[in-house]
Amino acid sequence: PTSTIDGGSPVLGDVSIPAGTERVTLRRRSQGRTMSTRAVIDRAFSETLHVLDFEAGHDVTSVYELECWSAESKLGVVPIGQVVLPWTGEPDGVVVQQPLNPGLRFSALNLQGSWPSITRDALGETVLVEGSSYPTLIGTGPRQGAKGVGLDFGVETREQAEAVWATLGNEDSPQLPVWLVRAHQANLPRVFFCHVKSLVELEARTDDEWSRFQANVDEISPPAPALITPAVRYSDLGRAFGSYSAISAALPRFSDWAAAWRYSGTAG
Repeated sequence: PTSTIDGGSPVLGDVSIPAGTERVTLRRRSQGRTMSTRAVIDRAFSETLHVLDFEAGHDVTSVYELECWSAESKLGVVPIGQVVLPWTGEPDGVVVQQPLNPGLRFSALNLQGSWPSITRDALGETVLVEGSSYPTLIGTGPRQGAKGVGLDFGVETREQAEAVWATLGNEDSPQLPVWLVRAHQANLPRVFFCHVKSLVELEARTDDEWSRFQANVDEISPPAPALITPAVRYSDLGRAFGSYSAISAALPRFSDWAAAWRYSGTAG
């Protein structure tokens, strides 16, 4: 499976931000769901804002809008536009990542056992009132998220297999037992956050051969949506440019540093 997804060429546009805007929240609407864009929740705003959405769905329209606030009140919602992030990898491929650290991710090949069905409960019970022909529903809320979803996928090398386990952390680098699954097939939501209740590696190999994984997951809300591990670290820029002065010459503003995503991971 491919590990690099081409999002296509960027398109630039101008939007008018209300005067007095001091803080903003960026939201994405897709498939009837609205989610805040990670790390852009009640975020300070001055003249520019650089945002990289690590959680957009593939082969589906994502509509963005910016909620603007002054220190005291809401100033309005500004439409940003809409995009479609195309899937250009293997037809049966899927990307899975650790939401709080998108650097911990892997691409895999979905197998036939992946989410053969989707189950969603609607909690409540029915009570038959005396004299009524039909029972009355006493509910405790809306329809729930998917539960007991089976994921069945494979990777081609031992290095990729280790990347699968790394998304769930270890003693030196603990992580939440949570995945963001970004599939583009069948009936799974294109942006699917889930609690990884169990993960089994089948046909585990010690050499560069196929490894198969099966996971049992429940759908959840995005964990800690205001937090994220920075995509670009100072060590990445240091490795790319060699010195602080060289970084400053190429990227004169600190906001440029944060948006120099092409150097992400340069330091390893």
